[in-house]
Amino acid sequence: MRLALLAARDMYFGWGSGARTETWGRSVLSGLTKGKNLQDGRIPAFVCATDMLSGQRVVFGKGDATDYVYSSAALAGILPPLVDDPYVLMDGAYSDIAPVDVARATGAEVVIAVDPSQRENATGPKNGLQAMMRSIEVCQYEHARLRFEQADFVIRPAFSQTIGTLEFRQKRHCIAAGAVATRRAYNDISMLLAP
Repeated sequence: MRLALLAARDMYFGWGSGARTETWGRSVLSGLTKGKNLQDGRIPAFVCATDMLSGQRVVFGKGDATDYVYSSAALAGILPPLVDDPYVLMDGAYSDIAPVDVARATGAEVVIAVDPSQRENATGPKNGLQAMMRSIEVCQYEHARLRFEQADFVIRPAFSQTIGTLEFRQKRHCIAAGAVATRRAYNDISMLLAP
């Protein structure tokens, strides 16, 4: 009960329970991106975020990789947004869960997308935060379906159990499911990429 009250307080008076880990998270991202800019990579990198003022998708292909990767992962109610004048940036999936057109605009001839969504939830939410996250997922399904239809191929990992958005302890299970789905799609992908 005390933890629930603290989480509610953090969300109402601040940016959420994860706000205290923002510095740590950004330091991890800085290490992963090696402190470089998006345009510094050998392969073009683009990051999509949602401007919480306009509700529009914003695409970044230049600038500090740490900042823009963070903005793309900042979940409402959990982590503070990135304020990058004139934008207030949060998770890109709020406005576009599958930015296939961004990949095509770079000149990609074939776009392969990954849809990790779980249409069904066998256990149901166990608390208010899980209910909030699940309601967002449900709202995104139709939008996601229309967006994924624009890809040339979609890899859909199968999970043996329901995994919540914030269940990071299940990361190995998610990685394994993705690897299995990709291996199963190998022939289809080879045919798509054949000259």
